[in-house]
Amino acid sequence: MTSKSTIRLENIDLEELKRGCKITIENAEEMIEEADILINNKRFARAYTLYQLGIEEVGKSNLLLQLIFDLKIGRKVDAKALNKEFKFHQAKSKSSIVFEKAALLLMLSTSQEGSAQERVKQFFEESEKVDKENANMLNDNKNKSLYVGIENGKFISPKYIITTEMALNLRTKALIRTKAAKGLLEGFLNDIDTLTSAMKNLEDQGKQVDSDMVKGFFKD
Repeated sequence: MTSKSTIRLENIDLEELKRGCKITIENAEEMIEEADILINNKRFARAYTLYQLGIEEVGKSNLLLQLIFDLKIGRKVDAKALNKEFKFHQAKSKSSIVFEKAALLLMLSTSQEGSAQERVKQFFEESEKVDKENANMLNDNKNKSLYVGIENGKFISPKYIITTEMALNLRTKALIRTKAAKGLLEGFLNDIDTLTSAMKNLEDQGKQVDSDMVKGFFKD
């Protein structure tokens, strides 16, 4: 008998995958809204939990989007790795990073402050910081925000580990990634055929998204 918890994303049809992208973002938004209620009542530890779970849901939407592209372009899908990532907290957290970088690209490429060269430099510096995010640490903090732990031989409650600053900083990340994901996914899914055709053309020409392509977004 197959376990109900077994995930087989490769067996889900495209329309349902598209719906999955949308409802994971909706769920992330709800988690953030509920975390804000906790923040307003100074329950920072459990707010942290929900913000991090919201980030993971955003990452899940990116995994689904990538699967849609792979299926439409005809790439071979590593089903075992994909299904594992879909359940693995750190993998989903890392997957969400793409949306924060997209938000950075949009913000800096449309800014009127500084030259194009300066803004390109800032984009790559900020992107590098995002890439260095420690998903294991975020997951550990999520667990610490839920359970009593032990430090230096003493039991310690989540409320003494998760600070106000930690919760608010994570809230900012969750909001940025969720809003960027919602906007991008809406555009992608509404015109998925045009986008996949463009991606296929890039692949056929042996091109990929690189620093030169990113620089093309910046104008003086």
